[in-house]
Amino acid sequence: MYNKYLKSFILAADLNSFNKAAAELQVSPTAIMRQMDVLEETLGLKLLKRTNHGVWLTECGEYFYQQAKEIISRCDQVLAEAKTIMNS
Repeated sequence: MYNKYLKSFILAADLNSFNKAAAELQVSPTAIMRQMDVLEETLGLKLLKRTNHGVWLTECGEYFYQQAKEIISRCDQVLAEAKTIMNS
């Protein structure tokens, strides 16, 4: 499985907003902000630029964003294949 904060990161990047990502995930904006702080701190990377007008990916964040989307897609694919095998 992948770090659940990746999904929050991708959504915040897609929507350029912690508030919109929070609404989509049905959590508070503060929860999303904390998740992003923890993700960046854990990775030692600055992924997002925070402004009064939204959030934007840094250059490093853009690379990480693309890779995170691939990771999630691959994990979902592996899980679906494993379920198919189990049900065979």
